[in-house]
Amino acid sequence: MNTTARRIAGFCLALTLAGSLHETNAFAQKRGKSTQRKTSPAADKMFEVQTISQQAADCNEVNAACATVNIKVPTLASGTNEAARDAINSVINRVMLSSGGSDKPSQTLETLAYDFLNEYEQVRARDTEYRIKWTLDKTFAVVRNDGKVLALSFTERRFSGGSSTTEVIAFANFRLEDGASLKLSDLFVDGYEAKLLPLAEQKFRTLKRIKPGKGFSESGYTFDGDRFQLTDNFSVTGSGLRFHWNSGEISTSLTSTTDLVIDWKSVTDLLKPEAMTLLGIVKKEAAKPQ
Repeated sequence: MNTTARRIAGFCLALTLAGSLHETNAFAQKRGKSTQRKTSPAADKMFEVQTISQQAADCNEVNAACATVNIKVPTLASGTNEAARDAINSVINRVMLSSGGSDKPSQTLETLAYDFLNEYEQVRARDTEYRIKWTLDKTFAVVRNDGKVLALSFTERRFSGGSSTTEVIAFANFRLEDGASLKLSDLFVDGYEAKLLPLAEQKFRTLKRIKPGKGFSESGYTFDGDRFQLTDNFSVTGSGLRFHWNSGEISTSLTSTTDLVIDWKSVTDLLKPEAMTLLGIVKKEAAKPQ
């Protein structure tokens, strides 16, 4: 795309966003909400970060009955080629639209905010004495960014009158060179499960204090077939792999989350040569006999 075409496309996109935001603001004002979308300082030099803020009622009043939504939206703006950025930003957008409060992703972040505030207002309409403040916060963090691998975490904190939940909705790991999402099969050799699963299960049992041979269901865990399984929700960190299960995914407890970390030293023999290069891991040579 040449410079002129890029400017025209950018101008059209700006008009589209402005029109959409104008409609959202107008609709919000009718319902007593305030809406704001602004660019904030980037959390990482490669990112541009926007903040979507909405609220129902006036939260500045003493003992106010109100609800707030704050969503930080990252866009990768540099650090790799345009095609890779487009691929990464597409995944980011999909993850941001997901929600721990619903199995169905929202069409837009404004819709996600509206649905949350609308639910709050329905509760208030049924009980005018209701004085509990609701909050929905979504944000992201850069877990790893070394010029080759980009790893992000996306977190949602939701409080809607019951218990407060903070969940890592998802991790996302990318190869910056081409924007490809990294899977375990991209990192490990064929048949890696035969060694990785027993290692991970041992660490899991140690973490949860589950004795060898004891069924997971006996300890309140709900793995299919009562057999340990790894989650696809993992992060490529500098020290190893971090696997994360949100509340209710593998446990009968709806407030318990689980993080399991497997350091690179434990799985060096399972890594593909190209993965070791990508991750910057140097395999130590075995000492030669004297």
